Amino acid sequence: MNLKIEANMLKLPKKDLDVPVLIRRILTDTNCSIKELASATGYSESYLKKVRVESMDGFEIQRAVNLLGIYLLNTTRNIPLVGDVEE
Repeated sequence: MNLKIEANMLKLPKKDLDVPVLIRRILTDTNCSIKELASATGYSESYLKKVRVESMDGFEIQRAVNLLGIYLLNTTRNIPLVGDVEE
């Protein structure tokens, strides 16, 4: 039996994540540098610097966060990580 899930049936996050604040808090709380954060995330230092000071929107990051939010709100499964075995 094929179940079709329509987008209007999904629970969605109520608000967007404040990506510049997220980046600033990560840098402050972990005491890491932009260079270290860029290396860990795969984003360029330039991109993270611009998003951090709000001279560029964090749309790319926001899309990934929204997808994760939808996943968390609509499933009880663990977050799938690369290398994990599919159930």
